[in-house]
Amino acid sequence: MPPIPDVPDASAAALARILALLTGAPDRTGTVVALAGELALLAVVAGWTWLWWRGRHSGPATTATVLAVPVAAVIAWQLNELLKDAFAVDRPCRLLAGFPAWGVCPDPGSWSFPSNHATVAGALAVGVLLVALRLGARTVGAVAVLCGLAAAGSRVLAGAHFPHDVVVGFTLGGMVAFVTLTLVGTLAARLRPGHPAVRR
Repeated sequence: MPPIPDVPDASAAALARILALLTGAPDRTGTVVALAGELALLAVVAGWTWLWWRGRHSGPATTATVLAVPVAAVIAWQLNELLKDAFAVDRPCRLLAGFPAWGVCPDPGSWSFPSNHATVAGALAVGVLLVALRLGARTVGAVAVLCGLAAAGSRVLAGAHFPHDVVVGFTLGGMVAFVTLTLVGTLAARLRPGHPAVRR
């Protein structure tokens, strides 16, 4: 395979192998896979909604942490948009030779690196995991991470992204969620009545 500018050879080769496994797939395959990814992302949001309902009477610090999850997702998405514009790497459908007709091919100018879907999935999944651990709902957290990974991975299976787009995006989103929830949780704890910082 000839080198593709701005795309690691291993990532391009991995995507080519994945798509080759689906040779002869029906025309709607990419659309169906992408839809499955959206449903997986909605499952993560459902997990967050359940945690919000369960923790609504757990105190302001917990409430603030729960509400910080969608905030972290928005921050991660905006940061990802800046990176996409800075790198301006085109989609696999226009860079990869032999791209299948059923693959997802966004319009020109919709850049590939990093993946927005994976970034949002990473932020939501890690955010839900952290809240779930705080509320003692480990199963919900584990399911959220699995669904988040499925949502991110679907972008590769649909042909919309190279694997490294998704790995970097998911990691970025997860890091933003971890930092955001940690800062919000710490600040909320310090501002609660009775805390030494408040008494001063």
